[in-house]
Amino acid sequence: MIMKFSLFTLGLCAGLLLTSGCSKHEEVSKVAPKSADKEVPVAVRLRLVNVLDKVIFDDAHIKGGKGVESINIAMETLKDAAKQWDKAVPVVVYCSNYWCTASGQGARELTELGFKEVWAYEGGMAEWYQLNQQNPEFAIEGPAQMAYLKMKVAAPARRDEKIKVIDAQMLQKMIKQDTLN
Repeated sequence: MIMKFSLFTLGLCAGLLLTSGCSKHEEVSKVAPKSADKEVPVAVRLRLVNVLDKVIFDDAHIKGGKGVESINIAMETLKDAAKQWDKAVPVVVYCSNYWCTASGQGARELTELGFKEVWAYEGGMAEWYQLNQQNPEFAIEGPAQMAYLKMKVAAPARRDEKIKVIDAQMLQKMIKQDTLN
């Protein structure tokens, strides 16, 4: 009787051990699609660099997308950060509006570092925000609460000829073209 009980117990334990992997297999297969849905890193095809303070960047910045990196780099650290970047990737530098000269300064610094495709978007975040109010294709991220966003500032008559300047419409086309769907 004891031997039958021991054989029964042994068989029961063996059965549990053999089938215990079945439920785990089910959990793995349920988890697998979730892990497959994770975003795969996408190569940067266009880099948008906002050189304003982080607080201002967090309030509103040009929206990036797959293939379009939208980042905040302080002017003081731009050269050091850029040393890590692929110089073949186009870069657009922007700040607040036409009164802010940091976009031109940043574009000049990147050009001096050997970047070939660098533009200053001098209309800046204020112009982009104002265009967004009429056309959502000028996409922004952030709550956009700061007063400077609503200020209309005219483009200057003279520009630094050593840097390439891009307007909002061309930038929007570049973003659309370089965003992977």
